[in-house]
Amino acid sequence: MYRLGSSDLRISLGSARKASYVVIALGSNVHIFARPHRRGELARCFEEVLGSPVRTAELPGIDQPVLIVSFPGGGHLSIEFTDDAPDDEQPRLGAWLELRADDPAAVH
Repeated sequence: MYRLGSSDLRISLGSARKASYVVIALGSNVHIFARPHRRGELARCFEEVLGSPVRTAELPGIDQPVLIVSFPGGGHLSIEFTDDAPDDEQPRLGAWLELRADDPAAVH
């Protein structure tokens, strides 16, 4: 059984007579992949449109610098750039993010 409650995923591991639960909470960090030609538009989206600070970091073992987005409400998003990332040809295989704003009408 899978049951979502707030940000917790609850999985029943017990028998029919005695249920036991493991709670797995989502962390505040996300890592996704994008194609290199998307770097500018992603940085602009998060920094200019959503007002989240964006920085670039060189990480060992990764060919290109990653973008790191810091959200004002907490959490970080790192974006690694690779030609193998899903793009317009395979949009359903890509990641999607649900972002929330205190005033959605103010985001444009």
